Amino acid sequence: MAEGRNMLFVFILVLCWTSGTGQDACSTGLCQCKPRVAYCIHTNLTYIPKFPPGIRVIYFKYNYLPHISPTTVLNISNTGVSHLFLNENEIQYIDENVFQNLSRIYHLDLSYNRLISDSLRNVFSSFQRNSELSIIDAKHNRLKDIPPDVFEDFKSSKRISLDLSHNEIQLLNISSFNGIQKLVLLDVSHNEIATVITGFNQHLQSISLENNNLFDLPDFCKYGNPFPELIRMYLQTNRIVNIVPEYLNCLESLESLYLDANSISLLKTDNFYSFKSLSFLTISKQSGVSPLYIQERAFNNSKIQYLNLLRNQLMTNTINEHSFDGCDGLEKLDLSQKIFLKKRKN
Repeated sequence: MAEGRNMLFVFILVLCWTSGTGQDACSTGLCQCKPRVAYCIHTNLTYIPKFPPGIRVIYFKYNYLPHISPTTVLNISNTGVSHLFLNENEIQYIDENVFQNLSRIYHLDLSYNRLISDSLRNVFSSFQRNSELSIIDAKHNRLKDIPPDVFEDFKSSKRISLDLSHNEIQLLNISSFNGIQKLVLLDVSHNEIATVITGFNQHLQSISLENNNLFDLPDFCKYGNPFPELIRMYLQTNRIVNIVPEYLNCLESLESLYLDANSISLLKTDNFYSFKSLSFLTISKQSGVSPLYIQERAFNNSKIQYLNLLRNQLMTNTINEHSFDGCDGLEKLDLSQKIFLKKRKN
């Protein structure tokens, strides 16, 4: 016990001595520095050292920070650092209010660590209303769920892009993100999401649900238009079988819809007729055992300008000759690497 206290005392003395003597990680060669940028990579550091005043971007990667406490970031508190990359540091725990004195941080990268949901809660509660934080990257961690109170203490009113991809999330409740006042981008791709509970988010412009376990198209229109500003939706590489227009057509600002690499086998008449702003539609590489059937006027929407159907199984008798009727605004149709099969014999 005494030995532990002595080590902590020595550690604090080192920090104070470094600050008092004016030495920093750049001048001592501890980190490699360029104007405005510091690289502390594979340096075996267990704390973030002091930097000269001009440093704005810190790449602190492949070090060892299993537990981030206020002491860990003491040397960069109340500085002009705007981009902080803490990926690949084996981070498991983050204390409360660790980042409260880092109001200038614009981009915080916590990817490729071992974070769990409780630590994520502490990250968001740290940032105050005057924070510049806009980009948060927490991909490749160990997040299994998003509790409803994770973001409730987040005070910043900046436009936020949040990357939670490559985790272990199984259920996505959109309402869990209500605490982020201006969430504009949400990436939950490459998780294990099988269920989506929809919720309202006024400023969301892009959502990625790519590479999950969705068998059914989520009903985003159950309670009206939940995302009035949504422009892009990524649903590729799931197991979706049916397109239900009524689950998506309330999204009046939706311009781009990605449905590639699912198991869709039938595109029905007027499937996309009721989409008010849809201009970019891609339905390539459907993996069903049956050929892709396309009924007449399946793409009956004059707003569609780009249509991607590449690498599907297409039979000459499964595409109606009037499939593209009504698609008067089409500028590009991609059928490259198509697989055309002859009509089957009875």
